[in-house]
Amino acid sequence: MLAESPQLHGHQTPFYSFTNHVCAEYVARSGFAEETSMPVELGPFGQLILPYYSMGNIDSLKLFGLDELILFAFYLKHQKRYYKVADMGANIGLHSILMAKLGWQVTAFEPDPVHVKKITEHMQLNDVDTITIRENAVAGQHSLLTFTRLLGNRTGSHIKGKKSEVYGGTEEFDVTCLAFADLITAFDFVKMDIEGAEADAICSTSTAHWQHTDVMLEVGGETNAERIFIHARELGLSMFSQKTGWQKVTALADMPTSHREGSLFISSQHDTVW
Repeated sequence: MLAESPQLHGHQTPFYSFTNHVCAEYVARSGFAEETSMPVELGPFGQLILPYYSMGNIDSLKLFGLDELILFAFYLKHQKRYYKVADMGANIGLHSILMAKLGWQVTAFEPDPVHVKKITEHMQLNDVDTITIRENAVAGQHSLLTFTRLLGNRTGSHIKGKKSEVYGGTEEFDVTCLAFADLITAFDFVKMDIEGAEADAICSTSTAHWQHTDVMLEVGGETNAERIFIHARELGLSMFSQKTGWQKVTALADMPTSHREGSLFISSQHDTVW
């Protein structure tokens, strides 16, 4: 259904509101709400085991929101298009595991060792062994940086300074950050959710980096959106925004500026997303 209705994926549509509500109710009653290892049938992906896990005020059930389900549908739609893929900002590994279930070779980049441990556990629970885990952040340059773990919402943990507003308790630790431009050409698809560092990453690339790679990403903030918009246009890349029902981005106003407006797809190869 989701792959057949991309024009309705914008958050402002009645379809989105209704479907998001129905899916949230289903997930809340499913085996994903149990702390035990309960298999749940997830359509063409087969059985998935992802026990309930709290990440502060956010929990693992939120990882099955409609925006995530839309991405899962995208993976299914293009199962045969991609093979070597990266999950940058892998969190506890849900996307990586579903990608692996499609037969893709996955590299998961996740800087938080707490989450890396969870990825390993979830791989074992789901009998998945085609994921390579790299305990690194990704941004514009290779360097040693400080990572801020948000205790109230670990899905929003980020490289220090990449978010202007930080709420609640935090912990900080050093991480090795890898340069996106050094990584991108090793993959034909990248899912990127790197919490404010996405503009640094995208703007570090040249036209040559995009010959064989597509990127689906979350954009955080108006400044990041503008930087990505300008750079992608300079490189002649095509962008498509969930915000506008996956229409081609032709103006800055078409760009998403937060997770509340969905994802952005960037490609030099494709004229449509779906």
